[in-house]
Amino acid sequence: MFLRGVGMVTLFVAFAIYGVYGLEEARQIATNSLYQQVQIQAVTVSIKNIAGWMLIIGIILLIGIVLYFLQFKPVRLMKVGKDMSGSL
Repeated sequence: MFLRGVGMVTLFVAFAIYGVYGLEEARQIATNSLYQQVQIQAVTVSIKNIAGWMLIIGIILLIGIVLYFLQFKPVRLMKVGKDMSGSL
């Protein structure tokens, strides 16, 4: 991505050489273009970071919901000599 920005800088300087822009205008446009590329990259990284945390929180919530609805009944211990109905 950085090399792409540097290529744009040389492109605008080439425009200045050929007379499309003045040299100072070409430098300003190239600098703004480079800052724009850096800002787009920074926003993309921030969005990926937020999306990653949201995914982790979502997985934890999903596990919590599944565990809540799949609760198991604890096993009761039976005394020796009693049958399954609980009577003697």
